[in-house]
Amino acid sequence: MSDIIIIPAAGKGIMADAQQPILTVRFLDGEYLYEKQITAIRKVIPNAKIIYITGFCTEKIDTRLKILDCEIIHNDDFNKTSSAHSIYLAAKNMNKSAYILYGNLFFDKNTIKSIKSYNIDFNNSIIFTGDNSDTKSLGVGPNGQFDWVFEKKWAKMCYLSSADLEIYCKICEKLGKQRLLFEIFNELVCTTYMKYHQINSFFHEIHRVRDVKKINRILNDGQAKVSIN
Repeated sequence: MSDIIIIPAAGKGIMADAQQPILTVRFLDGEYLYEKQITAIRKVIPNAKIIYITGFCTEKIDTRLKILDCEIIHNDDFNKTSSAHSIYLAAKNMNKSAYILYGNLFFDKNTIKSIKSYNIDFNNSIIFTGDNSDTKSLGVGPNGQFDWVFEKKWAKMCYLSSADLEIYCKICEKLGKQRLLFEIFNELVCTTYMKYHQINSFFHEIHRVRDVKKINRILNDGQAKVSIN
C-alpha cells in the first residue's frame, strides 16, 4: 500500500497582492516550491500518493502538479476557510492513514527520511516537532490568538492513523468548515492518543519574502544541513 501525503496549499502567495499560489514560489536555482517538495518526497517514497489541495489561482498550478502525477482536490471556499477544511476535503472519504505536510514548507529528502525512519505504530498518530526549526507554531500564535495544546513546537507535519483521520473529519463536521486548524487539532489531541517525534533536519516555513531569501542563501552556500541532491 502506497504512503499517502496530504498537502494543503489552497492559500495565496507570500505577498499581500500576490496573484500566484504559494506553491509557485521560485528559488534562485530555478525550482519552484512544489518541485522541491515532490522531489524530496519521491526520493524517499517513490510510490507515494501525493494529494495537493489547491484553491487560489488553481489554474496556475493544477496542470503542473498533474504532470508530476499528483492528485488534485479543489477547496472552492479557500478564501473563507483554513487549511483545516482543505485537509478535511482530502480525508473525508479516505479510510486510510496519511501524512500531512503544510503547503508552505520548504524541506529536503532528509526531512522525509526523518518522518519515515520513525518506527510508526500505525494505530497511533504522530505529531512531528521541530524545536530547532524555523516554524512559528509555538504554544501561542503570532498574534496571541492561536492557543495550541501540543506539548512541543509543531513542525507543521503529522501522521494521522485512519481512525484518527475519521475522528478529525467528524470534528470538522461538528465545528463547521470555517474553524481554524488549531481548534480542530486541539479537540483531536484531547480525544485520542498522539506521540511526538522531533525532526532534526532543516526545513523552513515560508510566510514572507525574507523566508525565501534565507532559503536561497542556504541553497547557494550548499550548507551540509540541506540535502539538495
